[in-house]
Amino acid sequence: MEIVAGLDNTLLRSRWHLGCWLWELLLNHEFSNLNAGTLLSAFAFAISRGIDINIVKGNKDSLGYPVFNGTAAHLLADTHGDHFRADLHRGFDEQVYKEFLCGLLGRSLDIDLANFGGLTARDIDESVQSKHGRRNPFGKVLNAYMLHDKLADTLPDNKPGKPGKQLI
Repeated sequence: MEIVAGLDNTLLRSRWHLGCWLWELLLNHEFSNLNAGTLLSAFAFAISRGIDINIVKGNKDSLGYPVFNGTAAHLLADTHGDHFRADLHRGFDEQVYKEFLCGLLGRSLDIDLANFGGLTARDIDESVQSKHGRRNPFGKVLNAYMLHDKLADTLPDNKPGKPGKQLI
């Protein structure tokens, strides 16, 4: 973060992509040393510098072949590495995954944005689920997050001095 803090904001926005950075962390197994709070802090810092969390970008290998394209949502939906070769099961604690994904959803991570191949994070989630025959963690966290969000909108607001919503 100290290095990034010294960079020009325009250069930072044009060169640094949160999804590609996360992909490299996963691929190099550097993710196991980080917790959800650290990752969310890095994302919050980048967002505060004007980096859009929902920009689709791609990485190529040394031979020029595409190896990743999308956003953090696409990467987090590919929990088995079927699409982007970064297996989230290695070094990624399920609770850290849940906290991190919920934190990004709270920062308006778009799960319905298509990558260069036309796939959304939901599409990737469905493909992983059908291939591996069980509920993908991405879908579980997404459903729980959406349910929590829906319940928060319908339950009374308990702030003093503010009238709450009435249940029928």
